[in-house]
Amino acid sequence: MNIIRPFIAAMLLLATRCAAQTVIWEEPFTSQLGKGISTGHVTNMTDITQWSVAVHDAFPTNAYLIVSSNTVVKSEFLEGYRLAGECVWRSEAIDISAGPVDLSLQIQESKEMAGLDWIRVHYALDGTNEIQFSENGSFSGDYGTNWITARQPLLQGTNVMIVVRMYTTAADKNHRIDNVRATSSTAIWNMPPSLALVGGGTSRYARLGEAIAFTVTATNVTLDATNDLITLTAPNLPAGALFAATNGFSPLSQTFSWTPSTATVQTVTFYAADKDGTNRLDVSVGSVALQPPPIWINELHCDNTGIDTNEGVEIAGPARFDLSGGSLVFYNGANGLKYATLPLSGLIDSEDSGFGAIWFAQNNIQNEKDGIALIHENGGAPVVVQFISYEGSFRAVDGPAAGWLSTDIGVQQSDTTAIGLSLQLTGTGSEFRHFFWIGPTNASPGQLNAGQTFRPKGTVLFIR
Repeated sequence: MNIIRPFIAAMLLLATRCAAQTVIWEEPFTSQLGKGISTGHVTNMTDITQWSVAVHDAFPTNAYLIVSSNTVVKSEFLEGYRLAGECVWRSEAIDISAGPVDLSLQIQESKEMAGLDWIRVHYALDGTNEIQFSENGSFSGDYGTNWITARQPLLQGTNVMIVVRMYTTAADKNHRIDNVRATSSTAIWNMPPSLALVGGGTSRYARLGEAIAFTVTATNVTLDATNDLITLTAPNLPAGALFAATNGFSPLSQTFSWTPSTATVQTVTFYAADKDGTNRLDVSVGSVALQPPPIWINELHCDNTGIDTNEGVEIAGPARFDLSGGSLVFYNGANGLKYATLPLSGLIDSEDSGFGAIWFAQNNIQNEKDGIALIHENGGAPVVVQFISYEGSFRAVDGPAAGWLSTDIGVQQSDTTAIGLSLQLTGTGSEFRHFFWIGPTNASPGQLNAGQTFRPKGTVLFIR
């Protein structure tokens, strides 16, 4: 299994393509001192070509929107004072045709913002409508009296204009902006698509004779310049495995399925290619000739009228069987994701013909189309002993049961189920397959169920 090669390739691409940001355009307000609008009139703007200012009709006396200076706070900055309405500063149309850019500017207020006071920062891309990307610094209320930076990453087009709109009401309050910049984006562009298994990891195993199924997804780099056409292939499939080569746009997914006929482990290599190159993902798949531990889910309770009470799951099996190292993994049937894990422990007691049961309490068991996987170690490896569900079947996409299709037990509870009832197995036998599900019926947590009779299955020796 080769997981190092893609990582090294990604790091090399990062080193070669992620250069330091270059300032494409900036306005530090260092040479326009005293220029802007004061008391409704343009003030000495004859040599200013890279930006413009505008003011509302009812601009009050003694108000201004001009470049000021304060050697304590900053050198020069654009300052709005007692505006009593919206005043606007606009940059020129900045040429960004060479590649994607990030926008940034510094913002400060002389006193804490209150009432209707605000600064709103926008951009207009290629002459289109303005899009706001910051208010009061970060869309989170007052930005305070310290200088903070508002940012808009990753804009791509022909040109962009930066627009700052200010509104102040108090006679002693000032809004200030400084160091407005457009810089080349630090994002990595034009990379091959990434590959991953739904549910994560790079291996999928099953018991001999059981199906292995999982989904492979190819995704364009989030910040890629274009959504390129992707081709997804797997040329070295095991005999009998199914994975149809496909192409399309990100995210592109395809399902792998295989039922091994012998105990074997193989490496399947998946490739995702677009015009920028190819990435690979090596996945170990196979089966092991292990019999599952002789334990099973024997009873469960997940729903009742009112507040759910005494929720939990019962495990049954041969007496003296050690459940340590096992777990119950709870799955959400809506998305196939695990939502809780309950570690198991303890020895099964002897209640009938050398069999018994242990109850494990678990609050907040979901009670729509959801499921439970019983996991235990066998031969030193975690094994999916069971994956059952109620109110329908679904396939797990993460956790130890990833790729498994649940078995619907065929009975269910609801919010009208009386307290004290459960779903449980009944019948006669010595293995899970000998019994069948019934309910809701009277709960018997930690005890073999009513109507459930065990018959010894020869002599079983457990060594601890």
